[in-house]
Amino acid sequence: MAGWASLPQLVRAELKQRRGEGCDVAGFEERIERAGDDRERLMELYRELMELPVSPSFPIIG
Repeated sequence: MAGWASLPQLVRAELKQRRGEGCDVAGFEERIERAGDDRERLMELYRELMELPVSPSFPIIG
């Protein structure tokens, strides 16, 4: 996590990334806010975000 000011910042950046990939991120913003600085809850949210499927319409460059 080098270069990140905080775990909440990292999770919010991942939320933004996943939203841009067309993932269904409904409810995550509120869950991140409720987690506050709780490392365990934030890491669980981060793992959940990483597991979200990318929208089939998202252009994959290979």
